[in-house]
Amino acid sequence: MKWYFIAAIALAVPLLIWHFIPREEVSVAVDEVIINDVYVTTSGITVNLTVRVLVHNPYPFDVHISRIVYDIYAINSEEKFLGHGEKKDIVIYGDTTTEVDVPVYITADYLTLGDLLISAISKGSITIKVTGSVYIDVKLTTVRKDFEVVREIPLG
Repeated sequence: MKWYFIAAIALAVPLLIWHFIPREEVSVAVDEVIINDVYVTTSGITVNLTVRVLVHNPYPFDVHISRIVYDIYAINSEEKFLGHGEKKDIVIYGDTTTEVDVPVYITADYLTLGDLLISAISKGSITIKVTGSVYIDVKLTTVRKDFEVVREIPLG
């Protein structure tokens, strides 16, 4: 009889916890893009940016991201690799919005810049794709979550 009681509690506690955890997703929004440096060389241009991202965590617990890695592409008639970025040791605090500064390094040759300029003039926007992985620490292991985001960035 005693084991029935223990089994009932073992089932009830996770169900109660699940009931009180918010069902909404973690949301991410770009708040600001800061141009740190621009380098012009004979082969192209390199831009060092900081993208300030606002991450809203609706859950009552903090989330530790051990690292995030990503690649950035411009999409015109084909994909052109623009850059790579990585950030380590990010804490997203529970039940709040956390500001995270993400470094972005973009390098493009003059041919790619010309294609982007033509696209920007003709369409009034540039299409950017970001692919990468987020490594989230969960108790005794790390979970990898891959992502891909394609955005049309209007100019003007």
